[in-house]
Amino acid sequence: SGARSKSGGISKESKHLFVQDHKEWHDLHPRLIQTLTSKFQLTQPTTVQSRTIQTMQDANKRNHNVLIHGETGSGKTLAYLLPILQQLGFASDAKPPSRKELGTKCIILCPTRELASQTLTVVEKLCQFNFAGWMVPGGLLGGDSRDSEKARVRKGLAIIVATPGRLLDHLQKTESLLLNLKGKLQWLVLDEADRLLDMGLGDQVKQIVQLIRANEASKSQPWWRSVLVSATVTPSVQALAKERMLCGDHEWVWVKGSIGKNDKQQSTTANMENGDNNENKKGSDDQ
Repeated sequence: SGARSKSGGISKESKHLFVQDHKEWHDLHPRLIQTLTSKFQLTQPTTVQSRTIQTMQDANKRNHNVLIHGETGSGKTLAYLLPILQQLGFASDAKPPSRKELGTKCIILCPTRELASQTLTVVEKLCQFNFAGWMVPGGLLGGDSRDSEKARVRKGLAIIVATPGRLLDHLQKTESLLLNLKGKLQWLVLDEADRLLDMGLGDQVKQIVQLIRANEASKSQPWWRSVLVSATVTPSVQALAKERMLCGDHEWVWVKGSIGKNDKQQSTTANMENGDNNENKKGSDDQ
């Protein structure tokens, strides 16, 4: 608190990001919690993490999509990763499947290679200490050759972190990726959705969704669930959430990372039309 940044500004104290109860990891598996404390040195979740974990655990039962709204630096990556890994890795006591049998269960789209690389590092760390050898993540970021990425896809990647352009290229040219996705995908995450749209990547996202859906000719509606992660909920982000090709008939749950006294933890799609007005009224509560 009070540290001076390189730009000469004064950094803000981070206490406002955290919940007061240090035990608000909800029903996360003990191994995940142990990884957080021993490998990430985290003793308590931020507000957006606590709220998202609880909401996504409930959403699993209701088949809802999730819109996560939290300020930069509030820990949104772990917020969605932890409940997804909980559901994929600890939902059954059965013997873990092989990499090929498991297929690709989750795709995380990031607007830049830098963010995708950072996200992949977190995913790899979580999987290494909890699901080593069978739930293997990988990146389609454009840093390696296409052939190297194809080779990893053929072996089986349970979680793919990608930039839109590179993933679109593989969906069009890598048959093994379509085979690994067919009937297997459960989660589609658009991280920093506001930046994805601001950078003009919305059309690539739509093409990706169309190709994934076309790969499942027998299913007219999305069978996966979508997660939108954003620091700002702009009209374009709200419009994306209403795209039927992205969410089908699934409802949305809106998780807010703010802790203003009048703040509501979540709202459904029915209230999203009033989202901008509500945010403007709250003003500094979400800062």
